[in-house]
Amino acid sequence: MVWFSGSGSRLSSIVESGDAAGATAHNDQTFLWAPQRSVGLEDGRRRCMTQKKIYQRDINSGAISDIAELLRFVADKNLVLARRGASYVGVKDAAGRRFRLFLPDHPKAMKAGIAGVHGPIYDFWIYALFAGSAGNVACYVGQTRSVSRRIREHWKHRLGTRSSGPLFGWAEHHEAEVNFVLLQSLRGRQREANHAEAEWKVRAARADFHFPSRELLGAGMRRTASSDPWPFDAAANNSQPIEQLATGVIALASIEGNCMLGEEGYRT
Repeated sequence: MVWFSGSGSRLSSIVESGDAAGATAHNDQTFLWAPQRSVGLEDGRRRCMTQKKIYQRDINSGAISDIAELLRFVADKNLVLARRGASYVGVKDAAGRRFRLFLPDHPKAMKAGIAGVHGPIYDFWIYALFAGSAGNVACYVGQTRSVSRRIREHWKHRLGTRSSGPLFGWAEHHEAEVNFVLLQSLRGRQREANHAEAEWKVRAARADFHFPSRELLGAGMRRTASSDPWPFDAAANNSQPIEQLATGVIALASIEGNCMLGEEGYRT
């Protein structure tokens, strides 16, 4: 993949656009039907997931560091131990609902986040999809809390008209390969991830990249004034074909927490 720098004209050409489809009018004789799920069952699942998240956030706060402390936590919460792993436990609550709790260093633990004074704290990744042809580069910049899931979603909806769908269409038209690269990892609140994503979009726009998806630029991006350049060589060297990632041909190259891609590679 070859990167091409530009004059930055893309920054001024990107404008807010509404992608929402217009509502379809129905006459009085039009009826919609959908199967109804059991309210009681859904409420039970919701309560289970909420309580599991609360427990996991308590565990992630730093008070628990090994399996012995996790077992004591389970006992203190009057949970029934159903299964024990090297870094997790399977438990059952008083209502008979089963779920798993993980040690803080388990890959699944931070999905619940950490309780913070100003809101929950999560692990985020900022990434880019890009394709190049005849001196032009088109890209899509996004954020996620689950990189592998987001890759699968992009690939599954590659023929769509929203999200990264137009980028895949651009790449197909130009017979170009779509690549994936992790740009930054951070642990923080949602607003901090939004700001980081906006900074990378500004850097991409200043590099004169195309945005086929016409990504919605909110107030956070309009206030962003990042002067850092796009790391052309490092991004190209650390990218991977998204098709091969999504189909399991190759494994995703991981990066450390709280690091950012620069001209010399990833730095913390």
